[in-house]
Amino acid sequence: MSFGKKLKRILEEKEITQTELAKKLNCGHAVINRWIKGRSNNPKFESIEKVSKALDVPISYFLEDDKEQNSQNIIQNRQNIKEQNDNNIVNLVIKLIEEKDARYRSEFDLIKKDIENIKEKLIIKNAE
Repeated sequence: MSFGKKLKRILEEKEITQTELAKKLNCGHAVINRWIKGRSNNPKFESIEKVSKALDVPISYFLEDDKEQNSQNIIQNRQNIKEQNDNNIVNLVIKLIEEKDARYRSEFDLIKKDIENIKEKLIIKNAE
């Protein structure tokens, strides 16, 4: 869950308005509103710390889910890179096969079909 959604939830639970929080933080109401609406980047750590103190919640409330989301993003990015590398290797082998001497064309064609089958299986496996 984003910082803004967490902030909105805790404000509602504690029945504190955005204006009241802005006064406690000595900032404009618009800053709080942008955080809640997700119209600005997540605030700096110092700001999150001030918000957590002003609302009397542990700072971990605002940070914990983000660590989990970041881990999930890293795992997904690694998977995407692996898929892209697999496809690049397959395409490179196919290109090399196509450029080889015509004497071996039938053998290369068989290898090319095998590689294309493997590529299709990789795509299906990665989609699951």
